Parts: sequence; C-alpha cells; structure tokens
Amino acid sequence: MLKKLCVMHVCIFMSLLVFFMPFGISAQGKENNPDKKLENILRAHGLSDQDITDFMKNFKHEGKNVTGEGSEGKNSSEKSVLKSLSAFNTLYGVDAGASLTNGNFNSFFGETAGYSVKNGFSNNFFGAEAGHENIEGFYNVFIGVDAGFSNQESENIFIGNFAGRCSINGTGNCFIGNLAGYNNGGSDNIYIGNAAGYNATGSNKLYIANNASNTPLLYGEFDNKIVTVHGKLGINTKTPLYTIEANTTGSNAALAVKRIGGSTAFITGTESYSGFGSVTFHPVLLMVNGIWKLRLNGNGFLKMSSGAYCTTSGVWTDSSSRTVKENIYPLDTTKAMDTLAGLTPVVFNYKIDKSDMNVGFIAEDVPELVASADRKGLSPMDITAVLTKVVQEQQKMIRDLKEENKEYKTNLSDIKKRLEQLEKQK
Repeated sequence: MLKKLCVMHVCIFMSLLVFFMPFGISAQGKENNPDKKLENILRAHGLSDQDITDFMKNFKHEGKNVTGEGSEGKNSSEKSVLKSLSAFNTLYGVDAGASLTNGNFNSFFGETAGYSVKNGFSNNFFGAEAGHENIEGFYNVFIGVDAGFSNQESENIFIGNFAGRCSINGTGNCFIGNLAGYNNGGSDNIYIGNAAGYNATGSNKLYIANNASNTPLLYGEFDNKIVTVHGKLGINTKTPLYTIEANTTGSNAALAVKRIGGSTAFITGTESYSGFGSVTFHPVLLMVNGIWKLRLNGNGFLKMSSGAYCTTSGVWTDSSSRTVKENIYPLDTTKAMDTLAGLTPVVFNYKIDKSDMNVGFIAEDVPELVASADRKGLSPMDITAVLTKVVQEQQKMIRDLKEENKEYKTNLSDIKKRLEQLEKQK
C-alpha cells in the first residue's frame, strides 16, 4: 500500500511540476519572476489586463508540500476528521475533504481538494484546491489546480488548471482546457480550449476556442439551436477562399435545403455551368428584404412583382395597370410630334456580338420625353406611346382632309351641273 501511495504521490508531483514549469521554474531550477511569467501566459491566451489583475488576486497559494499523509485506504485522514455517517470516500492530500460530515462516494486528491464539502456525494476532485468551496454538490468532476474552486452546484465537468475557477452557481457545465469558463456563472454550457469562454456569461452556450475571445472560432446556443462560425467554413477543403465553400464532384448539388413536406432548393456547380433553383416543381423566388421580386414557375412562366411577365412561349408583357400608376394625364400632341421628329433611327451592332446587326436608337441621343433617367436604355413602350399619339393625330388630319375633299367634290358636282344647264340654255 505504501509503495502504491508513493507512486501516486510522484505522479501528482510531476503533473504539478509540468504545469508550474512555464510559470517561472527554469530547467536549472532557478526561479525567473513567476508572477510575470504567469501574466505573460494569461495574456497569450487573450485575457485583458483587467482579467489578469483579477486572476492574480485569486491565485495566491501558500503551497504546502504533500508528503504522503492522507488516506491509507480507509475513510480517514490525519488532516480530516470525519463523522461516522460519511463513508466510501477516498481522500489524499493536506486537508482534502476536511469538512466531510455526511458525504459519500467522493474522491479528493490534492491539497484542500474538496475542502468545504460536507454533504456532497459522488464528486471527483483532482488537483490542489479543486472544488474547494463546494459544500453539497454531487456528480462533479474537477481535474486541475483550482478547477471548480468556487463552484457550489452539481453535475459539472471542469478539466484543466483553473477551469471554472470562479463559476459559482452553474450546473451541467463541461469546461475542458486551462482557464476554460473561468468566470462563467451559467448552466449547461460547453467550453473547449484553453481560456475558452473565460468571461462568457449566460447558459446553454458553446465555445470552441484557444483564447479568451468573445468571438470564438465556433459559437453555439443549444436552446435556440444556433451555431456560428467566426471565420471561413470549408467542406471537403482545408483552404476555403469564401465564408462558406463546399467542394464537390459528380452531379450532386453542392448545397441543398429541404423543407419537410415542401420544396428542395439547391446551389450547384458543374464543369460547364453554375446553377441554383428547386429540384421539385415548386416555383423559385428571387427575394430582396424578405419580399419576392422575381418568380419563376415550374412551367417556365416568369413574373415580376411589378406585374410584368414573360409567358412560357417567350412573349414579354409590361406591367401597365392603373393600380401601379399615378400622375396620369394625356400626352400633348405637339410634344409627341416633336419627339418623333427628334428620333434618329440607326443601324448598329452590340460590341459583345459584332456579327449581329440591329436597328434602333441611341439612348443618349433621344429626346427628353422618351429618355431614361440615366440615358443608358430605352423603353419600347415610351416610343410606342409617342408613335400612337402621332398616328392618332395623323388619322384625325386624314379624316378632316377627307371631309374637306368630300365637300370639294360636292361643290364641284354642283358647279358642273350648273355649267351643263347654262350650255343647254344657249
């Protein structure tokens, strides 16, 4: 038994030595300002100067050496006097479990580990001052120097030196990493990584990080079913260039969203094209600010929210309902005729396709009445309206001329009849 205890003592001593080496003990055994070393390590984990100051206030140990005193395979210790109702406990270290009165099935290893536990049960505290302030908690696992030091609750797992050190009221937490969840007071959180969630607050949170940043690489909210990636997410790639990048092969969609009992949307890329849409017969909506602006039906019918649409046969129809218009007044005939006179038809080709010749107008050269706001495009409906007004005026002029011509013919016929009568009278 003594041999086993000596081996255990050496293991614990070596574990503590490995942890404290970076805090100021050199390979030659010379102390090199341990407080400064510790501050530098904390700063490297992303802690602010104020966080470091608060930490150093808490980190004050008198540090008695453990020489093997404690449990000898019994529910007793030279430093802990237990009442008869406390049983099935394993204690090792100066004042480990010193306050046990009615607690059972506890394992405390390290100086003052589980020091304040009275009625707690099924706790496992490994490390100097681990679970120091816990009194009635149960099913806790604290591993590391000062791990869960201030915690008063149950069902927590803190693994790492100073993990959950100042977490007082939280339950159901899992902190893995040195300094992880150091100041957290919430419940049902998972923090993974050195200093992950160091100053995080609230409950049901997920932090995966390697420093005390409030924007961890991976953040989550279990109750709201939220996962946030602070960085780029690569799928089948270790070097994503975009916020989300999925590399795929074959004909399967790179990204698909399936609504149970509804449509399935997808984004895909092939060797020859990129595409997005629906793999079901549901329409595809292009939306802005949560409002659809363009709708493509499964049969190829294309409709805009303005009311304009293109039929499945390719016929485009502009929106022209009175319900979408205002400031309506008749087009002035003179303006229409002047505008028509100011239009200069030309023959041209678009620079993108030199082989296709077209006829039309130059947007910068048309009269103001039919010009667009930026003078980069033309609306066929505007020119059609001008043509219609001019043709209507011309039709009116033609009708008037016909009436005049009819009157002239009548008068001419009368004159002809009179002349014929005069000829007969001679």
